[in-house]
Amino acid sequence: MKNKEKQTKKKRIAIYVIIILFVIGICGAFVIALNNIGLIKFGSIASGKKAELNYTTTNSKQKEGIYMTDVSEVVEEVMPSIVSITSKTLVSSGNYGPSFFNQEQYAEGAGSGIIISKTDDELLILTNNHVVDNAEELSIQFVNGKTVDARIKGTSEKKDVAVVSVKLSALDNETISSIKIATIGDSSKLKVGNGIIAIGNALGYGQSVTTGVVSAVDREVTIDGITSKMIQIDAAINGGNSGGALLNSAGEVVGINSVKYSSNSSSSASIEGMGFAIPITDVS
Repeated sequence: MKNKEKQTKKKRIAIYVIIILFVIGICGAFVIALNNIGLIKFGSIASGKKAELNYTTTNSKQKEGIYMTDVSEVVEEVMPSIVSITSKTLVSSGNYGPSFFNQEQYAEGAGSGIIISKTDDELLILTNNHVVDNAEELSIQFVNGKTVDARIKGTSEKKDVAVVSVKLSALDNETISSIKIATIGDSSKLKVGNGIIAIGNALGYGQSVTTGVVSAVDREVTIDGITSKMIQIDAAINGGNSGGALLNSAGEVVGINSVKYSSNSSSSASIEGMGFAIPITDVS
């Protein structure tokens, strides 16, 4: 009796094992079928591949230079090629109000410049013509804070550009080692929406940095009866920024910051983010 009971028990266990294996086989076949039709995806552990995730995106191509959240490295590289310019112009005191004696005095102005070249005996600096126009005295302040006298080398009133020079003999070794020649870019390659950086001596307080995008290219702007095609930007431009560098994301000079639109007494509307720069290819 005992032997029969043992045999019966073994038969039951064998039947259970067969049933379980049958169920596992059916489930496995079902999962494989789902995988084959794409409803389930498995990564291959044996091949070292990771499971793939299917992201939905409107544009799978990566765009370079769209976001300019940190420009510190570019600014650090370019700042030694930017200078502050102080001009002294002789004007009549009558220009500042009634004067019985109409005495002459010096008016001081602030602007910016870009070191573009060096010869055997002088440093050449690019700026706006209106920064140095009629100046009796000019001084240049470099990135290390040292200041030296400069003179006008040449100007173009129509293009509103000028080149001033500084004698190398006037520079000490510290200044020579701290400054750099700017890298000139190609403004004809600029596109609307490109990120840009503006550096200049805003309001005469010293070099400051603003960022933005190219708002328009070949924008016609009329200043003092002269119409020019300029780069429109939304980076903040203020007095003293004139003559400063407009840079692309690679730190190349693509323009000279020159002018901005602002509200006047005839209009109460506030105007923001409409600055203009002279394309560097027009200057070269």
